[in-house]
Amino acid sequence: MKKNRTYARLILALMLVLALAIPFSCMSFAEDGNAVEDAAQAVLAAAEDAAAAVGDAVGDAAVAVGDAAADAAQAVGDVAAAAAEKAADVAQDVAEATADVVTIGAVADDETVFTLGEGEDAVEYDLSDPDSAQEYVDDYAGNIEGDPGFESHIQTAIAKVRESVKNYATIWSLLPPIIAIVLALITKEVYSSLIVGIIAGGVLYAGFNFEGIMNHVIQDGFIGNLADSWNMGIVIFLVILGALVAMMNKAGGSAAFGRWAVKHIKSRLGAQLATILLGVLIFIDDYFNCLTVGSVMRPVTDSHKV
Repeated sequence: MKKNRTYARLILALMLVLALAIPFSCMSFAEDGNAVEDAAQAVLAAAEDAAAAVGDAVGDAAVAVGDAAADAAQAVGDVAAAAAEKAADVAQDVAEATADVVTIGAVADDETVFTLGEGEDAVEYDLSDPDSAQEYVDDYAGNIEGDPGFESHIQTAIAKVRESVKNYATIWSLLPPIIAIVLALITKEVYSSLIVGIIAGGVLYAGFNFEGIMNHVIQDGFIGNLADSWNMGIVIFLVILGALVAMMNKAGGSAAFGRWAVKHIKSRLGAQLATILLGVLIFIDDYFNCLTVGSVMRPVTDSHKV
């Protein structure tokens, strides 16, 4: 009996413990549910904030990219416009420069009639005319730079001149200077050698026609060149220089220099070097240089058989 009471007390105590534990367990589960719900709400709020931040960043980046693209497009457009304007200016300058240098006028007879230059400097050529063709060839240096069709024009002009002068601009044109140089070296007579060379040139130019030789050598050559003021100025200048050198020789200046040179110049090499040095020192004029150095150094070089 006593044992049954003890069991009954234990059962009541266990039931009391269970009765007290169940409410507390329910309260703990409720508290855990509330914590989970709060955590879920916090996670949702954080996700919404992150999504908003990402959206704002993407929007800002898109706006920045759009602005950069617009600026780049504007810069490319400005550069292209400036380049196009610069190219147009360059093309206009080139066109104006070309027009200033040469203006091709009325072209006829297979481009044999044309005008070079502009304004007062304009020159009209007719390559079908021998005289005009000759003028074009004579102005070779100027036409080679100023005439864009120079290659064809010079061939046409030379062919036209050759109709009347067969040996014009051929290998035979080298014969007169060769004759003059060879005779000058052989005879030591410059003037007579030059005259023979001039006559040889007149013979070739006139095609062995006696009347043509007289016209070209006498009228067009000597008289025509002496009538030119520039050529006459050179002739007068040379006469004055020759008179000065002759006076120096008559006064004994060349002889005195020759005596001094004979004492101090002992070899052929020394005579040649002295001639070179004197030619460098006398630099006033090319003609005066030749006349003076030749007359002064000739006794010295002759003594050394130079």
